[in-house]
Parts: sequence; structure tokens; C-alpha cells
Amino acid sequence: MSNIIIPKELDMADKLALMNEDAQYEVGVDGEAESTALLCAADIKGRPGPPKVPKMFLSSACVFNCAYCGNRCGREERTVYSHTSSELAKIAVDAAKRNGHGVFVSSAIHKNADYTQELLAECVRVMREELFYYGYIHAKVMPGADPLLIEKTGKYANRLSVNIEVAQSSGYERIAKQKNKANILTPMGNIAEQIQSAQYDRRQFAVSQTTQLMAGSTGEDDRTIMTLSGAL
Repeated sequence: MSNIIIPKELDMADKLALMNEDAQYEVGVDGEAESTALLCAADIKGRPGPPKVPKMFLSSACVFNCAYCGNRCGREERTVYSHTSSELAKIAVDAAKRNGHGVFVSSAIHKNADYTQELLAECVRVMREELFYYGYIHAKVMPGADPLLIEKTGKYANRLSVNIEVAQSSGYERIAKQKNKANILTPMGNIAEQIQSAQYDRRQFAVSQTTQLMAGSTGEDDRTIMTLSGAL
């Protein structure tokens, strides 16, 4: 008889435990998160710091194999999970209410960029229109996502983000072969255009975008990263 391992059926408690494990180092400081920043813990000089926004994951089942990521598809002995859009919306609203500063909804690239972005767009729609959450939402945009899906997401989010990750385009070949300059910068440009357009036609859309870059991921020091970032 062959040794067939049947994956365990995950219940919601299992999914939440795995998501919390993934997010334990991902609680980000977001300077745009609501006016409740004044209620945050003071920094070492006694001044109030910006709010910390919890990060909620739609899925950890990624089709990319980025060397730095704990959710990479090539990682052995990992248990993956996925939420429906409605499930994540409920989890995110509950977290936002507990936290008091909003929430960040993100995901691994599940199946493909457009499939994942469609689910995230539906999640933030449910948060606003069905769960009546009107606080701060930061939503992730997948590399290479369709502009129409970015528009659907930005209609309900306050802030969007696409991660640059590396300072030089050559770095993608080394640590993130399925990402490239085009599928990162194209959605970032689209977001910028839609933010500007919304200001003129009074269309509802996110008011800002952000990104992140990993210091030293391909051997650069901080000074080099600052110099090279603009050349991506």
C-alpha cells in the first residue's frame, strides 16, 4: 500500500493560528492610519508614534518561489490556508475594531495575480458595504494585477501598496525570479494615475500608495539602496 498523506482539513481556528504565525513579524507602522495615531505608545523621546496596523492574509498558498518568503511554493513541510473574501472581511473588521487603527489586508499570490486581486477587491467591498466598516484599510496589490481590479480594490481602500522588494532589477533574477521591473512598476504607475484622476473627477479611490524594499537582500548596504532605488 502506498504511503499517501491526506492533508488535514483546516477549520477557522487552524487558519487563524497559521495566519497569526505568518503575521507575527508583519505588524507594520502606517503613518496614514486614521487620526488615532495620537493614542499610540510614545517613542523613546516621549512623542506619540504612528499607529501599528495588523496584517491579515487572504491566503498563504503562493505560486511564487521568492527566496526570502516563508510562503514560497518551494518551502517544504508547510501547511497552507486560504480564506474566502467574506471570511477575511469578517476577520479583518474584527481585528481593526480591536486595534483601533485600521487593518492591512494582503495575500500570497494564490493561483495568479488577477485571481488573488479579485478576492481582495471583494474582501474590501464586503468590509465597507456589508459589514459597514468605515475605518482605515490598507490593501495589497499583486504584481501584474489588471488595472480594473486595482480600481475595484482602490474604490474601498484608503491606501494601496505594491512591494518593490529589491534595489536593482537584476536582484529579481537572484531572489524572486517570477517578479520583474514591469510587473512591479506598472501597477504602481497605474495606482498613481488613478489617485491623481480621482482628485479631479471626485471619483472615490485610495488617496495614497506605499512600497517596501528589503535592505541587504541582494548584498547592498543601506547607502547603496538609497542611491539605486530610483533606477529600478
